[in-house]
Amino acid sequence: MGISKEEFQEYLDKREGRRSSAADEGRYTVEDHQAYREEQDALAAKEAEESRKRLARAAYKAAGGKDAEFEKEWAELDRQERHTRLQEAAQRSREAMTGSGISRI
Repeated sequence: MGISKEEFQEYLDKREGRRSSAADEGRYTVEDHQAYREEQDALAAKEAEESRKRLARAAYKAAGGKDAEFEKEWAELDRQERHTRLQEAAQRSREAMTGSGISRI
């Protein structure tokens, strides 16, 4: 983490022109921000999951599959896709290291 909670709170205090305790004044605190970020991250993860599932369902149906079959297969299809993405990322990383002259992979 780049800055501490105290440093971030000090930044917020300076930005708002106030130096007293944020909690006493009912202002936006570091804890408020962290709770907001966690909520937003959870929403983004849920939306990404729904999007992946929607796209996978469309491809599955286009290949002749049925909705009921897709629901049974979804967990395995998702696991395989994540595994494939991980392998592709590792390959790109190896290629970048090899091309940079830093690594002897």
